[in-house]
Amino acid sequence: MRHSRRFAAILSSICLMGLGVGVLGCSDDSGQKSPSQDANDPTKPDNPNDSTGDSGNTGNTGNTGNTGNTGDPTTKPDSCEGVDLKTSNAHCGACNNACNEYSQCVDGECTCAEGNNDCDGDGICDTYGECICTPGDTMQCYFGAPEEIDRGECRAGVFECKKGIDGYYRWGSECVGMVMPSYDYICDIDRPDLDLDCNGIPDAEQDEDGDGYAICKKIVDEIGEEQLVADDCCDNKHMCNTNRPEFVHPGQTECKGNGLDDNCDGAVDPDDAPQCGTETTVVEADCKIKDRSCSDLSSWTYGNQDNVSATGALELAKALDACLDVVTAESGLPGLIEYSVSPASVYNIGLDARQINIKDGMYDVEGTKRIAPRSGNTFVILSSGIAGDVKTELAAHGTDDKRLSLGGTIPEPYRTAHENRLQTHPNCPSGGADIYDSVRLHLKIRAPETAKGFSFDFRFFSREYPYYVCSSYNDFFLSLLTDESGKPLAGVNPDGNISFDKVGNPVSVNNAFFTTCTNAPCSGNYKMPVKNSGCPAMLTCNAENPEAAQDEQIMSCGGNMCKDGNEELAAYYTNFYSSRDDDPEMKVGGGTAWLTTQAPVEPGQIFNLDFYIWDTGDLRYDSSVIIDNFQWKCTETTVGTDFADASGTVN
Repeated sequence: MRHSRRFAAILSSICLMGLGVGVLGCSDDSGQKSPSQDANDPTKPDNPNDSTGDSGNTGNTGNTGNTGNTGDPTTKPDSCEGVDLKTSNAHCGACNNACNEYSQCVDGECTCAEGNNDCDGDGICDTYGECICTPGDTMQCYFGAPEEIDRGECRAGVFECKKGIDGYYRWGSECVGMVMPSYDYICDIDRPDLDLDCNGIPDAEQDEDGDGYAICKKIVDEIGEEQLVADDCCDNKHMCNTNRPEFVHPGQTECKGNGLDDNCDGAVDPDDAPQCGTETTVVEADCKIKDRSCSDLSSWTYGNQDNVSATGALELAKALDACLDVVTAESGLPGLIEYSVSPASVYNIGLDARQINIKDGMYDVEGTKRIAPRSGNTFVILSSGIAGDVKTELAAHGTDDKRLSLGGTIPEPYRTAHENRLQTHPNCPSGGADIYDSVRLHLKIRAPETAKGFSFDFRFFSREYPYYVCSSYNDFFLSLLTDESGKPLAGVNPDGNISFDKVGNPVSVNNAFFTTCTNAPCSGNYKMPVKNSGCPAMLTCNAENPEAAQDEQIMSCGGNMCKDGNEELAAYYTNFYSSRDDDPEMKVGGGTAWLTTQAPVEPGQIFNLDFYIWDTGDLRYDSSVIIDNFQWKCTETTVGTDFADASGTVN
């Protein structure tokens, strides 16, 4: 049968081309069949829909019914053969007339399936379920508080009825034309009434956080015309990442690390926040905050007794880079409330002006700067002797140890906390309560509202090293942090001291921070109790070079304790202890690396910060401390001291 049908198709094609008339049973132009054409040709299917059927209708009519088969002898029978056109969704009412996914075929017509709808009214079902909205419809929308609509620049928008990919018509998610409050304020003199945040107050007048600074301020430009310019960069919590916007405004203290532009100068946590001048240029500068001057060496004369005054103390505070305005306690403003320089206690009579100094560096006899400021152009030196270097001050006033002031007692609250004794290493004798040649720099400060702590850097040097390590002649540097009543602040040790090593020893010769020195030999000529190893009781005899073979190891007290070498001592002592064989009566000296002390305070809190240095036990072998780089800390801070890195932060 398959071959017969193919033969019939070929024959039909030949006839259509007029090649087989009268020969192969093709009809002529009249449409009549050739006599040789059998009406019951067994090669053709019995198709009741075929117009060329057995009735003998004209061949042309039959040819019309075969349209589409011309030239394609492989065409298959119609695909809807035998299909009920009244109910078939694929052939509804006619072959290949398919209903869409929302419809069903009923009596040969595509109608909405049960529960579905024609939402756009074009006669074609187009939505699953009920019509939520009608295409072309809109509905008012606003994502903020209703009362904001048409207040200031805020406007309502509309939802549009749209068909989703799931086949449902519903309101679109975009509120077209809506204008919500904006916190990208514009200060425009031509639009002083702009209310971009839609709170009913013109932005140019708004001081939402109540800090006294509006978002915009009016100025007169260089040609005499009024302009509106930005002022408070954080007038509400939408403008900056803080819940206390009142603490951010022009003139505020810039605190590194809090992610805020505290003083609205356009720089967030600048690494190069303006400090007190530069290392090589001594100038008045703006000191982290605009319009605040720092220490200027032109106003400082070393050894001038007028420095032992409030004026001198203020210069010392500036040289610390504290950069604080002088304020009153009643003002409520952050700044420096009290400042003075004096002996450590009332029992000390007088202070020699040579015990305090401001310098731009420490120089050796050749004029080489061995120690530079950590920040700005200057640092402070407090000393139980001559506060200076061998190039200038020591050259002028002599390098011998000085008796510069009378004796006194340990300051409170440190004295009471340690029962009128000086704290020391557990294996070393305790110093008595008598101290000599003391200096106290006193600062009473109100912290900024952004501050949660502060830090400062220092280096301690002493001529007690190495021969009076672990003795009762143990010179001290203390940093006492107390409240207005003189009690230690919360989070601070009961003695008030905030500068100590990891095991709690105060800063003296007997602590773990002495690294600028020469390693002292075991069994040296020490002036204190020694252990069997021949070292001070707080040190052990260890190899400086433990990686070497045992017979090549060099044994020293503390091993390689003096890891930073001794070169910087050349700025302090002309005859510093520089080799294992130095005569102890001729050469002495050692010191710490740069250290950073940090301590907590409460925002806006008033506190006392007192720096002390003194000789312990006698007036010989003086000690000095350099202090620099005071900074506010605006993150949670715990008390402690550690080696400082190159940028002045605690490791």
